Amino acid sequence: MELEQCMSAVEGAQAEKEAAVEALREHGAKSDEAIAALTALDRRFRELGALKDAGNLGEPLLSLYRSHYGDDAPETRDFQMFLCEVYFDRGLMSEALVLCEDVLAARRALYGEKDARTLSSMNTLANIYASLGRLDGAMDLHERTLELREEVLGESDPATLASMANLGKVYYLDSKLTRALSLWNRRYRIICDTQGADSPDAIETMHGIAAVKLASGKTDEAVELQERAFQMLRDTVGYRAQETLNAQCNLAETYHVLGRDQDALPMLEEAARFWTEERGAEDPHAMRASLQLGEIYFAARRFDDAANIQQQVMETSKEKLGERNVLYLSATHDLASTDLMRGSIDDSRELFETAYEGRRALLGPRNPDTLTSMSALALNYAVIGLEEDAVSLGEQTVEAYQRAYGADSPQAAQARELLDSINDRFAHLERVDDSVMMGTDTPEAK
Repeated sequence: MELEQCMSAVEGAQAEKEAAVEALREHGAKSDEAIAALTALDRRFRELGALKDAGNLGEPLLSLYRSHYGDDAPETRDFQMFLCEVYFDRGLMSEALVLCEDVLAARRALYGEKDARTLSSMNTLANIYASLGRLDGAMDLHERTLELREEVLGESDPATLASMANLGKVYYLDSKLTRALSLWNRRYRIICDTQGADSPDAIETMHGIAAVKLASGKTDEAVELQERAFQMLRDTVGYRAQETLNAQCNLAETYHVLGRDQDALPMLEEAARFWTEERGAEDPHAMRASLQLGEIYFAARRFDDAANIQQQVMETSKEKLGERNVLYLSATHDLASTDLMRGSIDDSRELFETAYEGRRALLGPRNPDTLTSMSALALNYAVIGLEEDAVSLGEQTVEAYQRAYGADSPQAAQARELLDSINDRFAHLERVDDSVMMGTDTPEAK
């Protein structure tokens, strides 16, 4: 795609676009001035959440960097890392992985492992691994990054604190809750000593601690901590600030998990409305909040309301971000569940298949979202009577969960329960068929 075709009219980026057009006209594409102006425009796209536009411009711009500066030039590697982060934000993990591994190998060779640029690439690659469900690789890389950052920068440096948070999240995802809580608590103490207990980093850490406590069954402590953090943000940065709205959505999700949908519903309705008013319905934050609201409507059996939201997010995310993105696939999965409950069996099957295949290709076979769609599709096949497909996919689901979490994990146990329920369903149908043929009642019918 030509560079001029990639400079779409994104609201809020007009000044950067005009500067890029002027630089191209005066200096030509292969000039420092044009590349700098195009890069500023691309960064503005990302800042505004126009991630599809950022990727569309970033791809030919990376080629321009390579031809003008060379593959291994620092400028090229820096922009390659920027494009990797755009892919990551869009949920294009396979593309992000290729770029990040290439940059990390080059930076290790050029700068050594302790250089800040190398450590930044290590941190990003670990986050990609985590998103792909490769938790062992993510953990090893985050632990190494944290070790080196502490050695080079000290424990209170922002980059070190970011590594603590990222590693704490991976411990949490891998159910290593004791390690996660210890690391989050340590981070909190450091931040309180250096920044204050009411600083944004301290409040973010409170949410990390609360998540671990909730997973550990300490629900009262978790809710109290999240509520306090949310109120602190409202008091310090305002009720419409991005940090506050994120905290509001997180607290509402906790209420939902605990069955307190009457508390979660007004919070999510308000958050979705604020996000939309502040940044537009196409903003990723607004779409995520809307999908959370759809979950509450689904739980309340307000299926038409849930479907309307899910359909809107699916269409908007497809238009703005493309089909290969996390939000589109999440909306597709959620709408499949809603359609199933509304009796739209054929539609739900098609949507479940789209969500599963898309997540598998985008996020990898071990990602939790991929496994969720895999389980749902197996159950869907069972509901509509496709015994061979249901049992086969159910068996694959058990194997996938065992590979991802271990044979003795709670997740693998749930997958085995799903397979048992599928087998029981078809065994019952066989008993019914036999009883009809013999003119007798099944035990369940007596």
